[in-house]
Amino acid sequence: MQWCEEEYETETWSLSTQTPQNKRGEGAKLSQVGVEAGNKLLQIIPPDVLEQDMIEIMQIHGVEDYTLYDARKSAHGDSALAGNNIMFMAEVDRSTLVLLLDELNQYIQKGHDLMVFSSDVEVMTRCN
Repeated sequence: MQWCEEEYETETWSLSTQTPQNKRGEGAKLSQVGVEAGNKLLQIIPPDVLEQDMIEIMQIHGVEDYTLYDARKSAHGDSALAGNNIMFMAEVDRSTLVLLLDELNQYIQKGHDLMVFSSDVEVMTRCN
C-alpha cells in the first residue's frame, strides 16, 4: 500500500475585514500569526498501541508541538479504523510533512491501520 493523494474540490474561505465588536462595543484584537506559506496541518489517527512510536517519530523530525486526542469511531456506520485510536494534530512545514509521510507509510505497509490527513493551515489567535 502506498501513500496517495486524492484530488478533491476545495472551498476557499476568507475572514471578514470587519472588526467584531464585544458587548462593550470595543473591537476585538485579532490577528493572523506567524504561519509561513505552505505549512500543513497533519492529522494522524493510529491505534493507541502506536502512541509511543508516533511520539518518537514526531521528536525525530523536530515536531515539538502537537495535540493528542483519544479518537473513537462513530457508533453509526462503518469506519476504516477499528479498536481504540488516538489522533495527533501538528502544524508542519512541507519538507517535514514529506519525511513524516514516508515514515507513516512504512507502518501502513506493515499492516497497521493508520489514517493520515493533511491540509493547508492558517492560525489565528487573540492578541493581548
